[in-house]
Amino acid sequence: MRIDYYINKVDDSSKVSISIYDKRDSLLRTFKNTSSDKDEAFTVESGMNMFSWNLYIKGVDKIDDMILWNGNVGGYQIAPGEYHVKIKTDHDSATVPVLVKKDPTYEISDADYAAQFNFLNTIKHKFEQTQKTIKDIRIIRNQINGLKDKMGDDYPNNLDSMGKKINTKLTEVEEHLYQTKAKSGQDVLNYPIRLNDKLAGVFNAANQHTAPTQSAQDAYIEVAAKIDIEINAFKTILDTDVNVYNKAVREKEIGFIMLKK
Repeated sequence: MRIDYYINKVDDSSKVSISIYDKRDSLLRTFKNTSSDKDEAFTVESGMNMFSWNLYIKGVDKIDDMILWNGNVGGYQIAPGEYHVKIKTDHDSATVPVLVKKDPTYEISDADYAAQFNFLNTIKHKFEQTQKTIKDIRIIRNQINGLKDKMGDDYPNNLDSMGKKINTKLTEVEEHLYQTKAKSGQDVLNYPIRLNDKLAGVFNAANQHTAPTQSAQDAYIEVAAKIDIEINAFKTILDTDVNVYNKAVREKEIGFIMLKK
């Protein structure tokens, strides 16, 4: 997709964004000249400008040091159809319609393209949920361990006991969602992949120039159901164990800022 546009004057403080919407006015992607993400940044200057987009939806952000056999859920192309692009500057904006045509190389109907795109969206959102749960588990574990490290010998025994119990439960959920033993590329050959990696495999199988197969849909349903069990287990830990732990911390009036003795 190529968009040519004109901006009268641009300086170092100018903010310009280009957003792509589908025909239902759902936002698909936004690019900004001020973005720190190189995949969503572009340069702009006074006068005529040209913006080019490869029609790919952004994939899921990677978790540092996470090793997956099937890789992360990456970007994927939008389906052929009607879209519109909104270009916004500091004080003005303009919207233009865009028609994305089918690649004649592939014999696939509009309905099949739409089915594939919707299926990939579904997988992406489930993968995002999975990865966020893993991130949240690690945040909670780090906070509990961090409080214990800060307090040292002053850390109450009941908090220590509750913290260990929470960490055990969190680890069980995390190990179902991700193969935590994978520390290098070789490890994924030695240890079985877990749910997030299996979901990425379904994504890779479906990210083709064809409608999603029944086997891919069945595989997604099976993996997603197991992921939901773990996400719900994590929510239960938050609603019960973590709430009890936080209540105990408040009752003991433990200060937020502490120095090691």
